[in-house]
Amino acid sequence: MTTAAVLSGALTLQFPGKSEWKARAQNNDNSSVTGRLPYRQTAGDQERGRPRKAQIISARTDCQMKADPRNNHRLFMAIELTDEARSRFVLVQDELREKLPPGALRWVRPRNLHLTLHFIGEVDSTTIPLLCEALRAGAGERRAFELRARGTGCFPDHRHPRVIWAGFESSPETNELHRSLARELVSRGFETEARPYTPHLTLAHLKKRLPTELSRRIGTRLEELDPGAIVSFPATEISLVESVLTPSGPVYSRLTAADLRNPADT
Repeated sequence: MTTAAVLSGALTLQFPGKSEWKARAQNNDNSSVTGRLPYRQTAGDQERGRPRKAQIISARTDCQMKADPRNNHRLFMAIELTDEARSRFVLVQDELREKLPPGALRWVRPRNLHLTLHFIGEVDSTTIPLLCEALRAGAGERRAFELRARGTGCFPDHRHPRVIWAGFESSPETNELHRSLARELVSRGFETEARPYTPHLTLAHLKKRLPTELSRRIGTRLEELDPGAIVSFPATEISLVESVLTPSGPVYSRLTAADLRNPADT
């Protein structure tokens, strides 16, 4: 095993080399790690040489909602992960699971890992076509770009951790894509969050009603752990995703997606 990053302090996160994490992913029982999720690679993807993506779900792409007994839909806009990126984040979860107190965290399922651009919240079925328009207009003629994940942390802070995340290096492309989508959403009557955008990928949630001392111990451990660079992967499209909350966790369905232009295209 190769060490991806040597950390300050007594705690060290070790990540497998490329051949080893591929082997571990193949042996993992969770199908979303191995790339056995439902996936359809289009002819366009093949021509452009785009990386294979393990889709969050099977997609409805026409944005025309059929009769549905649920009038409201919980939606967000996101960048999905490549298979390689998903596997790397799963390894980060595995390493953190070994270092943090057992039983205190609810880990995000591998198939649900994603980078949120905008959380929309509950909307009426009739507004979904407007959101599809906003997604496509926000993507516009923007080019695909590279995302670089680095480091871990927690919200709201290390003394009161509730969410554990993997961070992303700030980039003009990510920030402008977020702003572009915000403009399109606001122009169609949707509200967006006022707080500054912090690109991150949620890895785990702390369970409710944990003793304060245990929560702070988790926060302290996270301050001591720094995996450094995790993975780089291309953002080639953005998705509008529905989240249905169930007793066993959220189930995601992609409603539609908008391509970002290949930088090689003129």
